[in-house]
Amino acid sequence: MNKGNSFRGLMLAAALLAASAGSLATTMYKWTDSEGNVQYTQTPPPKGSFQKMTPPPAPASEPTPTQATEPAAEQPAAETGQEEAERKRLEAAVAKHNCETARKNLDIYTAFRRVMNDKGEIVTLDDDERAAKIKEANEMIQKYCR
Repeated sequence: MNKGNSFRGLMLAAALLAASAGSLATTMYKWTDSEGNVQYTQTPPPKGSFQKMTPPPAPASEPTPTQATEPAAEQPAAETGQEEAERKRLEAAVAKHNCETARKNLDIYTAFRRVMNDKGEIVTLDDDERAAKIKEANEMIQKYCR
């Protein structure tokens, strides 16, 4: 499995999860039970007093509906520059990680015929599989190790 693609998939899943967090927020109720324990639930208690708690506002990184409709030209240039710098820093970190992984994979495939697959099983690679893995590792090194 290509480590670069799996990392990109993980980053995409995290971004989608963060984007959907606002839609998952619900009203919470805080109340004290008969034993004096504070309870937090999504449904009010059957009887007694409770405090209704509303979800916190969306994080600043998520655009509000008015921000989403603003043209990009109206956003401060400094903010755009910071976001660009952060994006480049993250891309460099991902490339470094992918480079290190590709080099380790090349070392493993060149030295050993028996390797661990994605299921954690030790398997023996035939000559064609091993050559393909070495070729893939070399391609990843060319792509990410600059």
